[in-house]
Amino acid sequence: MKLGYYLTVGGLAVGLLAKGTTPLEAQAIPSAAGTEMLRNLRPSGQPVIPLFDGWYRNPDGSHGLCFGYFNMNTEQDLDIPLGPDNFIEPAAFDGYQPTHFMPIPSQSSGYSRRYYCVFSATLPPGSESGRVVWTLRLDGESYSVPGHIGAEDYKIENPDQPALSSVAPLIRFLDPAAPGGRGRGGDVAAGPFTAGIGTPLSIRISVSEPMTDNPHSGFTTVTALWAKHQGPGNVIFAPVDQMAISDGAEILTTATFSEPGDYVLRVQAFEGTGGGRQWGAQCCWTNGYLRVTVTP
Repeated sequence: MKLGYYLTVGGLAVGLLAKGTTPLEAQAIPSAAGTEMLRNLRPSGQPVIPLFDGWYRNPDGSHGLCFGYFNMNTEQDLDIPLGPDNFIEPAAFDGYQPTHFMPIPSQSSGYSRRYYCVFSATLPPGSESGRVVWTLRLDGESYSVPGHIGAEDYKIENPDQPALSSVAPLIRFLDPAAPGGRGRGGDVAAGPFTAGIGTPLSIRISVSEPMTDNPHSGFTTVTALWAKHQGPGNVIFAPVDQMAISDGAEILTTATFSEPGDYVLRVQAFEGTGGGRQWGAQCCWTNGYLRVTVTP
């Protein structure tokens, strides 16, 4: 038996299909975009759905395709390693997607009730007709989403949205040091950095108001949300509070790893405290990535 369900995300209607499922009573989940009607939420045992969040133009003529996900479990994390169960086509774009999928966020987590634009695929200039397809496979079922340029309803702003007076902050990795950047394209990256099992790794970043001609009200607070993007084991982050900001805010956290291997950690930073405005409007925040090699 096949069950189709209808999801409204960020003001856009997305039709999805879950195979081999049993009809369940609909639930209403509040979000920044309104109410998302889902029929299959359970504490565990449900799939994770890849989502295409939209596309944007870059100054160099390339285009970014933004992807997020919806884990339909309220309590269960899912790990799907890169490979036949988690891949992107064409293969040139494979490897940037997450392998760790957190359950539906709590109301107090800073996220709207799913995870928006956790990575972007960049189409080079002249490849506007290209399609990028992300596929996840779990328990014998496949869930795919295509990303492409052209539909105006899926065009999003990056890194600023002047109509909402919203701008993405400037992020710099201070420890380890790396060049700064802003927006969702993945330009802010550092590492690899070395850590040991069970020993907290200190991570220090600066999050500051950018110099931009786009109108905005000025930063008073910033928020940084950390997550494991890829890696074999568990990662525990120290809590990070929203920080008051003047010329800039240095935000310190620690990450503690349970197993050796190669990891990618993700930070999503935005102005303010709740994130609802940014997630619902698909703008504006900055994605940063830190590569870590954990040794025994």
